[in-house]
Amino acid sequence: MKGFATILLLFIGQFSFAQSRWLIGPELGVTISKVGNNDTFVNNFTARNKFAPRVGAAIAYNLSSFASIDAGIHFAMKGYKINNDTLAQNPSVSRNISTIEIPLGLSFRQTINGESFVTEKFGMVGAYTLGSDSTTTGNVSGDNPSFRIGERITNAFVPMFYLGVKIGGSTSSKNRYEFGATYTQSLAQSAALDVQYGGSLAKRFPLNYRGGYLAISFTYFFNTSNIEDSFHHRRWLRSFFQVYFSK
Repeated sequence: MKGFATILLLFIGQFSFAQSRWLIGPELGVTISKVGNNDTFVNNFTARNKFAPRVGAAIAYNLSSFASIDAGIHFAMKGYKINNDTLAQNPSVSRNISTIEIPLGLSFRQTINGESFVTEKFGMVGAYTLGSDSTTTGNVSGDNPSFRIGERITNAFVPMFYLGVKIGGSTSSKNRYEFGATYTQSLAQSAALDVQYGGSLAKRFPLNYRGGYLAISFTYFFNTSNIEDSFHHRRWLRSFFQVYFSK
């Protein structure tokens, strides 16, 4: 009778762990950022795309078979790249800005076929800028004109929102993977930029850096029931043998 009870409890425990709704895993990607197109550049100055890495951990809680709550934490490098097209050599000033970001949002999945799906994501992000104010110098070699950018962080913490579309699939063990693009837009200014150029750097114009970017990323989610099951099997197997040999 004791052995039967133990086996019954083992079955119940196995079922409960198999229904875990939590997933967690790494996220790797690249950011593409630039100064906003609404800013006014003087002649021969242009904004270029800045590429940088983004890494972090993603967490998902399945509300149903097609909807999830998403969260996580990311270390994102982004920034800006300003080009002076009159310079023959070293025409750009490029700046990396590092942030810690915590997203919270929702995702909805539509099955394509079998275990493959398309998912739409949206939500909010809290972004905190690491580091302090800085001045970056541009081309100063030879007799070529030079320019530099003075940067002043106006908001170390910036609220943002994001929209994304990804494709993915599920494995036989209920793990999940996703690949796609997410656009993150800032709701406030992150830094004020002062571009200085010309003879003796006497000319200048302002730019506005908000910190928005496009991210291309890959995420692999591990279903926590797989981790729980490994501990669960060992614990209940030990309990079974204890009851069996105590007879």
